[in-house]
Amino acid sequence: MRLSKAGRIICIAAALCITCSNTPRVYGQDSATIQPAAGRIPVLVELFTSEGCSTCPPADDLLEDLVKHQPIPGAFVIGLGEHVDYWNQLGWTDRFSSSTYSQRQSAYAKNMKASEVYTPQMVINGTSQASGSDRSAVVHAISAAAKKVTAVLTLSRTDQKDAVLRVSVTLSGTSKGDQAGLFAAVTDDDDATMVTGGENGGHSLRYGNTVRSMRAYGPIVDGQAKLLEIQLPPDFTKKKMHLVVFAQSANQGSVLAAASIAI
Repeated sequence: MRLSKAGRIICIAAALCITCSNTPRVYGQDSATIQPAAGRIPVLVELFTSEGCSTCPPADDLLEDLVKHQPIPGAFVIGLGEHVDYWNQLGWTDRFSSSTYSQRQSAYAKNMKASEVYTPQMVINGTSQASGSDRSAVVHAISAAAKKVTAVLTLSRTDQKDAVLRVSVTLSGTSKGDQAGLFAAVTDDDDATMVTGGENGGHSLRYGNTVRSMRAYGPIVDGQAKLLEIQLPPDFTKKKMHLVVFAQSANQGSVLAAASIAI
């Protein structure tokens, strides 16, 4: 779906079919940290989606497949499913939607000199975009992004008390003196919604990587360690969740590094 400058909504005509990969998982997991396999570079993939958009479910499936099976050589996909709110006026209010994600998508459109925003859209490491249903284009963009990343973001859990998680974050591999913005998002591994209105009315939708919250934590420079306090959603004890942290250049530019930790 596309939203013109005047607010006119144009739905994408068709969604491409998604073929799920049977490639085994390529990462190891200890008690907290998700580690990419040797030679794989973390790449942040942001999917702008909505429960009210009929062409979004295939894109939700694609992102889940990329994160779960990691089928792209050389890349370790970290996914964020960001539900925009501009679909809410069309018959269904998405319970995960937020103006924060709509504004984030609009900022990308401005940076990329796009005339409009649309769903489903995937933005790869903040610098390239593709239709969220176009597997070939998305895979190509992720592969290209992985070859450009030189920085590393390291996460270390320090402690957790009730619904507050504390993690230490260190950025390395950037140019000395360069400053980036630090962001943290909490995601669900598995969500389902029975939609009763709008374009997906009568369908049960299931997806992973749903962003439940996102917050900016100010600047970070090379070699600096920062301690973050993350407020978890009220239902964090009932779900499998992840914390995704990423460093992004000024004015919502390129994503310099990203990492994920299990909650």
